[in-house]
Amino acid sequence: MVKYFAFLLLFPAQLVFCQVHNCIVPIDSLTGLPQYKVIEDVPGVSREILYSRFKIWVSKNFKSATDVIKLDDISNYIVHVKGMTEIYHDVKILGSNPGSDWYCFFMIQAYFKDNKYKIILDNFSYKNGFYEDQTFEQVHHRWKPDEIGRPAKSMRNNFVEAGLRMEARFHVYMENLLLNIHNGMVTATEIQKDDW
Repeated sequence: MVKYFAFLLLFPAQLVFCQVHNCIVPIDSLTGLPQYKVIEDVPGVSREILYSRFKIWVSKNFKSATDVIKLDDISNYIVHVKGMTEIYHDVKILGSNPGSDWYCFFMIQAYFKDNKYKIILDNFSYKNGFYEDQTFEQVHHRWKPDEIGRPAKSMRNNFVEAGLRMEARFHVYMENLLLNIHNGMVTATEIQKDDW
């Protein structure tokens, strides 16, 4: 669904920073759920142009914009997009590394006013070969050391460490997705009538 942003995971310094558990997924104070939110000023750019830039960004970064756009309200300048990415989960059990890909689904909500836009990333859920329709809380709740159950201490530690690495990958992806959207919003990408 989402074209892979190869550059998104090519920031090893940021990933290493997150792996030492300094990365915090932002939590919305009203809902208590994970949410990334950016409000940015773009001086001298109308809401019509910002709306157009976002739609162009969607068309460049998704295989089928019509399949992923869930709300397109031009009268209020609002667009909602359903996104998806793969996030690798690795855990060492008895010396092996049975890693798996988790598919992370999320909503990109975009709102536009003259000279500014707001992007919200939320409604996170996961799927993989073993678990279907897991919320962010269900998946990341597994990695809390006191909540895992009664496996051997070394196995529990392996699960916790693997979960923290997965959460760091998630955080880096979302931060870089916001940066990618920012680049699309501040770059003049309007299609001119004479361009074809």
